[in-house]
Amino acid sequence: MKSRIGIRTAAGLAVGLFGLLTLTAGSVSAGIHTWDVNEVFTNGDGTIQFVELKDNGLTGGEIGVTGGTISSLTQTYAIVPGGPVVAPTNGKHYLIATQAFADLPNAPVPDAIISPANIPFFTAASDSVAFGGFDTLVVTNAPTNGTDSFGAGAVIALNSPTNFAGATGSVDASGGLTGITRTLSMSGQWFQNRGPLVDIPN
Repeated sequence: MKSRIGIRTAAGLAVGLFGLLTLTAGSVSAGIHTWDVNEVFTNGDGTIQFVELKDNGLTGGEIGVTGGTISSLTQTYAIVPGGPVVAPTNGKHYLIATQAFADLPNAPVPDAIISPANIPFFTAASDSVAFGGFDTLVVTNAPTNGTDSFGAGAVIALNSPTNFAGATGSVDASGGLTGITRTLSMSGQWFQNRGPLVDIPN
């Protein structure tokens, strides 16, 4: 009789322990597992880049991105504790970028800065950018014109980086002239003879 109770008790403890471990593991993975790689951006030499994550979860059980990593075929960035992330994170974005991106006009403040040792973080021609083992964006022929980005579903569009606070913008890393184009109009006859430029009106 004692032996039979001992077996039942041991079996019950084993089942309970297994359930607790399963629940704990599920809670940990539930904290970050619905983040997806939403949008990536690069200029021609890879010095200006960003990776935008988006939490597409619907349950409200997400607790942040701490402990997650983003990686390409050659680089890895670990997301460390701290920063602006507070639960729940559903529907939020998280912006990881190079300092050169952060310095551009209209750039929303990145939630994390990629170390110079990890630049370029990804290759525009062919790469994959992943968030842990939860989501991977396969990058093929991403634009390098400094204005367009590569998004989920291989969508190419004007870049629209968004940080955790919800600040968004669109940057120009093309290196071209910006601002209002002005046309210089001249009339009359112009000549210079070893002195100041002189305008003789018609």
